[in-house]
Formats: sequence, C-alpha cells, structure tokens
Amino acid sequence: MLELLSSSAPLFIGCCAVLGLLVGSFLNVVIYRLPLMLQRSWRRECQELAGTWVADEEPAFNLVMPRSACPNCKAPITALQNIPVLSYLLLRGRCARCKTPISPRYPLIELLTGVASAVVAWKFGYGAAALAALVLTWFLVALTCIDLDTQLLPDSLTLPLLPAIMARANEVVRRPDATRLHRLHQHQRHPVATDRRRLSAGIPRALPGYPFLQS
Repeated sequence: MLELLSSSAPLFIGCCAVLGLLVGSFLNVVIYRLPLMLQRSWRRECQELAGTWVADEEPAFNLVMPRSACPNCKAPITALQNIPVLSYLLLRGRCARCKTPISPRYPLIELLTGVASAVVAWKFGYGAAALAALVLTWFLVALTCIDLDTQLLPDSLTLPLLPAIMARANEVVRRPDATRLHRLHQHQRHPVATDRRRLSAGIPRALPGYPFLQS
C-alpha cells in the first residue's frame, strides 16, 4: 500500500483529502470542547484556592467524553450521522430527531481541512515533509478557529509546535541564500568598490536628518 501511495500522486492526494475530512470532523470537537475544558480547569483552580472545590462535582468532560449529541434534544450522534460533509447533506443540515438546524460551520471546517490536506499532499508529495506539513496544517486550523471564537491559543496546541518551528527557523538562518552568497563573493573580489557603493547609497538616506544634528 505504501509503495502504491508513493508511486501514484493522485492516489496520495486523494487519500490525504479523505484523511483531512476525517481529521476535520475531529477538529470540530477540539475547537468546541478545548476552550470549555480550559474554562473548567481554571474554575476548578479558583475553587481550590478558595477552598470551595468538591471532588467529582462535575461529570467527565474531555475530547472523548461525553459522546457528541444534539445540543437541543440531547440525542446521541450515531456513526452514520457523523460522516464528514456527507451526513450534513443527507440530513439537510438538521438534527435527525428534533430537526433543529445544524450550523454549516461543521461541514465547512471539514471541507477546509480536507482541501488544505490535499493541497499539502500536492505540494510536498509522498514523504516525511508531507506528514509534518499535514500535522502543522491541522494544528493551525484548530488554532485559527479557537482564536476567532475565544481569542485564546491553548498551550496544548501551541507548545507542541515550538520545537519544530524553532528547528526550522534555525535551519533557515544557518542556510545562506543565493543573494547573500553572491554579495559575499562580490565583496571578497572587490572589497573597495563594494564599500564605496555602500557609502554612496547611505549618503542620500542620511542627508534628510543632517539639519536635526545642527539644532
């Protein structure tokens, strides 16, 4: 299977698009629940400091529990009702039981994640770079939506990205680009002419500030 994915770009892109749709469905859960989890954690810490916190006061609430349900009638969402985009279209954007309208935001996030994943697969091709870019893309989708909703960037999503970002930045800084190498080569060949060009280019920029030095 891996050999087939590496040898067929369209198949790899299609698989990444489908995977992106599935991940987008999970990101909907992350975007909605993670800020609530943070608020509950902060409230618990405040209650502990005040000495008013009671253990097991609230039911478990995380990315896995409780099961996703309609916010109006509390009917559990089955696996068939949770197929990315397709279920929304088949249900015509309404709850299967109470017919309450479902926000179009959910399929839009799924579509966005699927399309972004396909673009990443097309850009990087099969390999470790594509995997890293996919993970980064999924994190950024979740962070963007949470930021738009709550103006929060949870540490649980930002901190895991820091080592990769710093490693990439360090690689870019250490890698000399073609322009920098060309300038260094020209300076080594003609150091006097290079210094004269820098001096002549700096004089016009310095002249507007000269009157202020006299005051």
